[in-house]
Amino acid sequence: MARYILGRVLGIIPILVIISILSFLFVHLTPGDPIRIMYGAEMDMATYESVKEKLGFNDPLYVQYGRYLSQILSGDFGISYKTKTNVADEIGRRFLYTLGLTFASMFWALVIGLVVGIYSAAKRKSFWDRIGIISTTTIISIPEFWFGL
Repeated sequence: MARYILGRVLGIIPILVIISILSFLFVHLTPGDPIRIMYGAEMDMATYESVKEKLGFNDPLYVQYGRYLSQILSGDFGISYKTKTNVADEIGRRFLYTLGLTFASMFWALVIGLVVGIYSAAKRKSFWDRIGIISTTTIISIPEFWFGL
């Protein structure tokens, strides 16, 4: 059993590395210049180059990725380009709301699922069984983020 668990835990590592590489590359492949977004489009070229050097955008991608990975592993998620606040604080501030939404949705899914499941099992092949199957299949097919909205 311990060997199975160790294998599963070690199997997560390549997935996390791939996800970190993809998230890093997506930021670099999106259109627009992050420096211009952070500081405005009207900054002069000398200031632009000094900020670019200070933030490390002149370094090769593998150096930037190494810096990104070391910051993520140390828990330093940096400063938000949009709000100019610490990203870890932003995540922490929203975490309890997300947790509450998750528990509320799990509770209602369990209650509704049990009621519909028990009723459908008791009245197999009836009209209400078909309605239960159609409604649960439809609800499962809707993307989760729509329910979050």
